Amino acid sequence: MPLFASKKDSRFIKSVTQEVMNRIISLEVKLYKLALNEMEVNLYNESDKKVYHNPVRLFCQTTEDESAMTDVDTGLDVTQTITFIFLREDLIDKDVYVEEGDIIEHDGSYYEIDNTQPTQYWASRNNETFLMNVEGRGNRDFGYNPTIKAQAHLTRNSQLNIVDNRVGVHTIKNTNLTNRNL
Repeated sequence: MPLFASKKDSRFIKSVTQEVMNRIISLEVKLYKLALNEMEVNLYNESDKKVYHNPVRLFCQTTEDESAMTDVDTGLDVTQTITFIFLREDLIDKDVYVEEGDIIEHDGSYYEIDNTQPTQYWASRNNETFLMNVEGRGNRDFGYNPTIKAQAHLTRNSQLNIVDNRVGVHTIKNTNLTNRNL
């Protein structure tokens, strides 16, 4: 019988990790979910323009790789990969499921999720898949699955319908000025 992997211990670990993630690390990102029902698809079930729902703010922890610049025919291209780690309880509370193809806005850049997977298990046990009975206790009495890891890559803003990419638009900051052929 495991000594420190019961439901009571899991609840303690859950409360500590939520407090550390939300109050100490407190790195907030925006998650844009694909709106599959609102996209127009062609004969091959493909879409030229992706449509996203309004963003959801989530706390996470990140591990960023170094960005690399490569020379292509049209100029320089920047590539970077990043790993986002979300708490499962935060995702459940906000009724969000992180999956491939979703967009995450972090530090002014947009990242497209390539892969998602559960990362760590409390006491090396996932209480949702652990099959063995321990001294008459149920399968869900031991272990805990606290986090979801999402691996993503840097994507171009011009490919998304999230940001207006028009440039050269002049806005007058001082409204007291008259128009003098500006």
